[in-house]
Amino acid sequence: MFGFRRTLILVLCFCCCFLPSAQACDNVACFISGIDPAALVNMHASPDANSPVVFSFYAGVGVESLSHQDGWVAVHLPGIPGLPLQEEKYVQEYGDPLQPNGYLAEEYVYEVQWLELNWFHDQLPKATPIASNGEMVLLRSAPNENAPLQAALLPDTDIHLMGKTNGFYLVCADTGVFGYLPEASVITDGKSSALPKDLLWERPDYYDDFPLTFALVNTAEDDGLLPLLAAPDAQANATAMYACGTVVQILEDQRPYCRVRTVDGEGYMERALLQVDGEPGKQVLTGIWDLRFIVTGVDFDLRSFPDDHALLIRTPYTVDMEVLALTGSWYYVRFTNWGDEQCYQGYMRPDEWSTPYIGVRQGLTEYGVLILPEDMIRLPLYASPSLDSPVLARYFHTTQVEVLEADGVPLDSAFPLWDFDRDWEDTGFYRVRVDGKEGYMPARYVKLMQRGDPSQG
Repeated sequence: MFGFRRTLILVLCFCCCFLPSAQACDNVACFISGIDPAALVNMHASPDANSPVVFSFYAGVGVESLSHQDGWVAVHLPGIPGLPLQEEKYVQEYGDPLQPNGYLAEEYVYEVQWLELNWFHDQLPKATPIASNGEMVLLRSAPNENAPLQAALLPDTDIHLMGKTNGFYLVCADTGVFGYLPEASVITDGKSSALPKDLLWERPDYYDDFPLTFALVNTAEDDGLLPLLAAPDAQANATAMYACGTVVQILEDQRPYCRVRTVDGEGYMERALLQVDGEPGKQVLTGIWDLRFIVTGVDFDLRSFPDDHALLIRTPYTVDMEVLALTGSWYYVRFTNWGDEQCYQGYMRPDEWSTPYIGVRQGLTEYGVLILPEDMIRLPLYASPSLDSPVLARYFHTTQVEVLEADGVPLDSAFPLWDFDRDWEDTGFYRVRVDGKEGYMPARYVKLMQRGDPSQG
């Protein structure tokens, strides 16, 4: 699609500083952001707001961060011709030293992981070059009418604007070519269609007000859909439809509606059709002392929002992790990756490979968590240990239950459930208590948390 492709690295803290001569750099990739979709972000010649502006960029341009100092970031744009170079040099682990093209204020730099530097190009301002009589559109390699030719494009070629300087736009074409066009030869409204800051709202480190409140779309039927409305009105336009079990973030309770955030955007949903974390039937890890997961030998996705379509933060292989909060049917977790010793936070959907292994006993009660396959929306609570018995209620993935009996045997300190016969776990039932109701659930979907003693933690 476009010319340069890099992997992004999530930076959790800023620890580099500027040195007077060549210095090591991490080559951390990031994106320019802003507040106004029509505004440009100025890149300065030095880390000082009073220094000359050497270029101005639209939000969405990918850059490499070389270092941080006092609220400024030294940045480099790989593969872009005609940009200035500053005097300082940064030594890479591999390759020749890099000189920054300039310096951006930290407030305009957003660093994320597992994205390529061209990820936001489709959100950059769209433009059409002016060409007469079918002439080719000439891109220059620098913002100068006499600069060498960079490329010749056909008329009506789709281009996006990256920034401008000295009366020229820096443009990128769908052919993957970068170059400069005079402002007078471009038709555009000069507005980004979506700012990176808006697109990255789901990043865990973007939040300032934890704990956050999440809910599940809770339609009467498993195949039901709930509209996301543009306004708190049943007659308002539906911007999208969401399936039962979808996780949404509650931004504001305006009963009979809630303003919510989904992985795609914001809007309004009927409060009566949302099951909010902590309400009956979806307890918030009640009674858990130190809930942890261990994922061994299996990749899993850590995402930036509790949804399979959210940005991928990391795909760890073997790791211990701490569950910080319940977020709908997902968990908000934290762990240190064994490979790079970096601390990560994000959202994961637990499965059979990631089972809680530390819990706390309360009396003779054992806790379990419902771990359902992705094609099962809710698990029935049966009146008796049979799939043919009446259904008392139905519960979502990650609902916490109290396990009272296994195959008619009451739990006590002499009954180690995690050593129970594996064949029975595939066909047997637990008697459980959940939401004030007692009944039976298939043991294969109830993952037990081992007993633990908080005094030993």
